[in-house]
Amino acid sequence: MSDNIPELILRPIKPEDKPSGFSLGSEEAAPLKAFLRKDAKVYHSENISKTFVLVEAIPQPRIKGYLTLVCSEISHEGCIELQECPQASKYNYPAIKLARLAIHKDIQGAGYGRGMIDWCIAHVTENIMPHTGCRFLVVDSKPSAVKFYERSGFTILDTSGNRSSPSPVMYIDLHKVKSSI
Repeated sequence: MSDNIPELILRPIKPEDKPSGFSLGSEEAAPLKAFLRKDAKVYHSENISKTFVLVEAIPQPRIKGYLTLVCSEISHEGCIELQECPQASKYNYPAIKLARLAIHKDIQGAGYGRGMIDWCIAHVTENIMPHTGCRFLVVDSKPSAVKFYERSGFTILDTSGNRSSPSPVMYIDLHKVKSSI
């Protein structure tokens, strides 16, 4: 991380935010950059998804990272048992999906990705779970990001189809996280 990076804040995307100069450093991440450039603002305003940007705390800030959240569910195929509510296993479990997470190449590896996941967990447990059934935070991981998500507390959903998927579903049981706080 460079010493000249100003303080960064995470906030909802705004119409005036400009993704120019946002670089992820790999072709694999091109769809993440394209979403930020083409779709994030309209999806946010139309409640298709909610995008939060990591920006410099200065006038006319540059985007240094972003995350996008959507409602979801986790099809567990019997591999996740909720011992305190076994009858829930008849249905898919409610979840929030971390649909996108991207950090500018200049600050990758500096802890911002993990910080944004921690923010997601806090946001969901404090603002969503008290009002809406939501048990899990899920992500469809790129193969190159599986280890990162594991270090951040995610577990690969243990089904045969998911283990062989090019984008395996990973999850965190937010009920357990919340009870450990």
